Amino acid sequence: EGSPCACGSCGDCFQKTALERALMRLPGISKANFDTIGGKVKIEYDPEKANPPKITERLQKLGYRIENTGGV
Repeated sequence: EGSPCACGSCGDCFQKTALERALMRLPGISKANFDTIGGKVKIEYDPEKANPPKITERLQKLGYRIENTGGV
């Protein structure tokens, strides 16, 4: 998907993989894609199964600042 993390071993790749895996462990998350260049994560989830406050909490525990929790 045009990810700058093709090598799989640099710091950016490790950060991307760790964040995506941490989010995918939450119930209802179907996809998480972290853009290391833009510093944003796109999360797709089932609103009937996922808990948005838990997603926000997980991101904050991982050290990320939340700017926008909006979406469809």
